[in-house]
Parts: sequence; C-alpha cells; structure tokens
Amino acid sequence: MDLSNYFRLAVYFCLVMIIFTLAVDFVSSLGIFAPVDSGVDLTTPATDVAGRSSGIFGLLSPTIGSMASFWAILLTLEGIGAIVVAKLVGSTNIIGVYLFSVTFWGAFIRCLTVVNIGSYLPIEFITMFVVGIFFVWIASVISMMTSVS
Repeated sequence: MDLSNYFRLAVYFCLVMIIFTLAVDFVSSLGIFAPVDSGVDLTTPATDVAGRSSGIFGLLSPTIGSMASFWAILLTLEGIGAIVVAKLVGSTNIIGVYLFSVTFWGAFIRCLTVVNIGSYLPIEFITMFVVGIFFVWIASVISMMTSVS
C-alpha cells in the first residue's frame, strides 16, 4: 500500500466522522431522546469547588473564560505560521497539511465526544483507536508532503 492510499483513507475517514457527528446532532436537535452528558467537553474549563480553574488551559488563560477562545487564537496563529512557512519554502503543501489537520482532528475530537456519550466504551479501547488513527494521520501527512505538485 503506497502512502497516497493512506491520505485517501484519512480523507474518507474524516468525511465519515463529519457526517456521523452531523447526523447525531440532527437527531439530537429533534428532541426525541432525553439529553445525555457527553464524555468530553472542550469548551468549558474545569473548576474546583472554590470556583477556581483547575484545567491546564484555564490556568494558562484565566481571563478567557472559554476554551473556544483559546483554540481560536491558537489555530489562527498556527494558520499564520503555516502561511509564513509555505511562503519561505515555496510550497503550498504546508497550508494543505494545516487545513487537513484542523479538519481531521476537529472532526475526530467531536466524533469522540459523541461516541463517548454515557462512557460505555472502556478508555483502553478508545486509546487503542486514537493511536491507530494517529498513525494513519501521520502517513497521510507524509503522503501530502512527498506528493509531486
């Protein structure tokens, strides 16, 4: 299997994750089922009993109040960095890797929150799946960087 197949596989997997999470969100918005807490919440910083932020991102950015702002700033800076590096190197592959990675991992994290509703899957199974997906992502990035443009 050559590396371009891994990139194709990762793109298909990304599309499946996006369609899956959109379908679950659609069914959830219909209000047919009772709401259930999901396993991972990336938008609300963790707080202790006294109301102080106990999460690492809350400690790094106590004035933000929401993880969405932190991730927006971080992703914007990474995008600017990708554009600068692409300009220096003279190849747009780096911008493609950035856009693909943001979409892929954003869809994957959202998919994990949906799959982990109710915490029915053991964490070991999820970890095994994440490691496998990480290697597919690495192979797809290598494929993107070594492709002839």
